[in-house]
Amino acid sequence: MLVFSRWRRLSWAERRVVVEALLVLPWAKMAVHVVRVDRLVRAGVRRPVQADVSGARVADLVCRVAAHTRAFTCLDAAVAASWVMRRRGWTPVLCLGTAVKPDRFTAHAWVELDGRAVTPDDEHIPIWRSR
Repeated sequence: MLVFSRWRRLSWAERRVVVEALLVLPWAKMAVHVVRVDRLVRAGVRRPVQADVSGARVADLVCRVAAHTRAFTCLDAAVAASWVMRRRGWTPVLCLGTAVKPDRFTAHAWVELDGRAVTPDDEHIPIWRSR
């Protein structure tokens, strides 16, 4: 019932983003395993749609859908978010980074828009950025 009440609070434009995220996330998961990362971000947009939701909100909704299903990694969510954002006319930057922790290595992927992270970056240091 909680999921349904959250769904009802979304605007129609946000609902379209959630449905698009549900459709794009499995493709992003498969593409991450098959295609090089630098080629993933250059995926073309066939039919752009009108930007009816802000870029940060689009990225937030895609990441929430990915976290809710628990089947997708941060890279899957970041690639899907960048695809959905690019389709709406923004130019997101996909970032891959690592955390500075002496006891273990952690890697993370996130999306930046206009120089600031729109998906959680968890204080990681970027080591690769898309153009």
